[in-house]
Amino acid sequence: MKLATEPTLKFLEVLAWALLVFLGASSMRAFRPLPLDNDSYQYLNVAENLNHGRGLTTSLIYFDTERSHGRIPGPLTSLPPGYPVVIAITSRLGVSPEGAGRGVSCVCYAGTAALLAWALILIGVPTFWRQLVLLLFATNAAALEFATWVMTEPLYMLLSTGAVVGLI
Repeated sequence: MKLATEPTLKFLEVLAWALLVFLGASSMRAFRPLPLDNDSYQYLNVAENLNHGRGLTTSLIYFDTERSHGRIPGPLTSLPPGYPVVIAITSRLGVSPEGAGRGVSCVCYAGTAALLAWALILIGVPTFWRQLVLLLFATNAAALEFATWVMTEPLYMLLSTGAVVGLI
């Protein structure tokens, strides 16, 4: 029987942490149904407008900059557009917009765990400490909360962590 090479084992470790965190966040989605707030409704509305061909617009006029255009739907001027775009694309797969938003957050959380594992491997953190750090991340209550929410924080965390890993 041939033993796996070290790079293969490291890849498997990164993949295992991503899957473990994804399963944990997915189970939290089952126990925490649809936590939405004002920004969540804005993102979902923009995603629906995108899917209906109205572009990056919101029908939930809340900010003065949106109101100043004098029409509904008004241009999205106050929130980042990337997250609603990803929700719109995901919801085209037959998932509800709420489910798509929560799924995107869950996948971003798992991707962040994978990037964190990869970064710790790259900088040579010993296995015990690496596993401890990843366990603390995977069980962090605030991060798990965001993994089930329709908010931009998980996507931002993924992109920020990816930027740091890119610098490493």
